[in-house]
Amino acid sequence: MATMTGQNVVDEARIKLDDTDATAYRWSDAAMLIYVDDAENFLTGIRPETLLRTDGATRTRETLTSLATELVLSSNYKEAFVSYVVQKALSVKASNKQDLSRGRTELDTFKLEIGIGT
Repeated sequence: MATMTGQNVVDEARIKLDDTDATAYRWSDAAMLIYVDDAENFLTGIRPETLLRTDGATRTRETLTSLATELVLSSNYKEAFVSYVVQKALSVKASNKQDLSRGRTELDTFKLEIGIGT
């Protein structure tokens, strides 16, 4: 299991979104928190095994209230998680056809990475 916080996901997503200037973020931290929570909810709904801890116990899915929250995910799903956040950001705030196309590509990547195809 790899440990990652909501902020780690957002940082990686911002790099893919070319949204790294903290003085002029295109997507606010509040919006990104919603996307991270949505990604975790969606991913754990499709792949409940992402809730398994290394000791075999299952953790309870709770709504994220802070980007500092620790997410426990199988390392196999880290990139999928980031791809979901990127596609969500692009689908909500697309400024052109290129953004929409990138969003669809990220969604396809997410689906492939979690094994549900396109």
